[in-house]
Amino acid sequence: MEWDYDDYGDAGDAAMMYDDAAMYDDDDNDVEGYFPEDAYLMEEEYLRYAIPHDPHQALNFSEVLDQCVRSSLTDAFRFTFPLIGLCLTLYVSSLMGQGFDAYIHIVAIVCGMSGLYYFFHYNMVYIVFLSVLGYLALVFGDRWLPQGRGIRVAAICALYLITCELYVAEATTWHQVRGAQMIMVMKLVSLAFDVDHGTVGAPPGTLEYAGYMYNAGTVVFGPWISFREYKRITCVIFPIGQLEASKIIPDRQCTVARERRGAICCFYVGHCREMAVARPYHVELPRSLVEVVTNWNVPMHNWLKTYVFKTTRPLGTFAAVLLTYAASSLLHGLNFQLSAVLLSLGFYSYIEHVLREKLSRYFDACVLARKCKPDCRHANKQQDPRVFLVNLGFTVISVWHLAYLGLMFDSSSEVEEKVSHSDKSLVV
Repeated sequence: MEWDYDDYGDAGDAAMMYDDAAMYDDDDNDVEGYFPEDAYLMEEEYLRYAIPHDPHQALNFSEVLDQCVRSSLTDAFRFTFPLIGLCLTLYVSSLMGQGFDAYIHIVAIVCGMSGLYYFFHYNMVYIVFLSVLGYLALVFGDRWLPQGRGIRVAAICALYLITCELYVAEATTWHQVRGAQMIMVMKLVSLAFDVDHGTVGAPPGTLEYAGYMYNAGTVVFGPWISFREYKRITCVIFPIGQLEASKIIPDRQCTVARERRGAICCFYVGHCREMAVARPYHVELPRSLVEVVTNWNVPMHNWLKTYVFKTTRPLGTFAAVLLTYAASSLLHGLNFQLSAVLLSLGFYSYIEHVLREKLSRYFDACVLARKCKPDCRHANKQQDPRVFLVNLGFTVISVWHLAYLGLMFDSSSEVEEKVSHSDKSLVV
């Protein structure tokens, strides 16, 4: 019996062909003869790529190069090069149009919109609608709360985020645009509070507002910059910062890369001055958990400290800390795992800060959560072996806490089962 190999494209069809051969064959010993030799090769190739790779099995060098290095670099270039090109376009246009602010704002809007469409396609409508809604609340809501623009805009943004995530957008769609939405909300809230405090003055015009919201260097991946910084950057060279590694390293990559994709990859086209987006050393080997939360994302830390913590400080330090981490959780999305980690970090860091402050006063030593200045008044300085051992002990505890909290982000069912059944105390 002859077979037409073109009719069997994959191993599943090859298996059906095998069953047909067995049905029409009377001699069981000849069944193997009816199964084409190429079908075995197809089946082997199908099993190689269809069966998930065991995450606990070590990869050889060629697999690391193929699944980690090559794929990650390919995706990184695919995502970053178009945005770098838009930033360069904005930079060249700003040099050619010096003194024409309206022209620069228009180019910034066009480049930013192009970047949003490249990354999110028609899902960018969620981001555009938020910017329009925020501008209306900023400009036309003065008759009800003339001195409450910050609270008004923050409340509208929070309501918009919750409504879209729970009732309007699909989960996959919202997860895709969540990072850009977070940057947009941070810009809106900071601008509203700056207008209230008089640091900006009157609300900006439409072109100026849109240029700030949609400039190509920050609209997709961030980082957040204030409106005053946007105005001070005369050479208009914007950083491409805070590129989420989940955009670069997809789920199909190797286990090590997936576990490390929470790190921040910073790309710069250039800048008039130094802008620190992250300080990896203070995150990987922290003096305290306070160093982790302040150095993991420096622009966002500055935003939370200026517009959330200081605003809620009259309610008490502990309440302000919890509200700050609650605001961070809302910005990152209504995710139980992330909210649990952020709120736990807030609780742990506050307890550590209070404890080390008391130890520093009692022993007159440099054991504060933040490193003391060289001219501090403590009798026992950093060079004292006892002080060094105490700080080293807190570093080890901080690393252990980070590893413990990191279990919440492990997608394996085994770890999820351990976390959910053996330790519910993670959520304070």
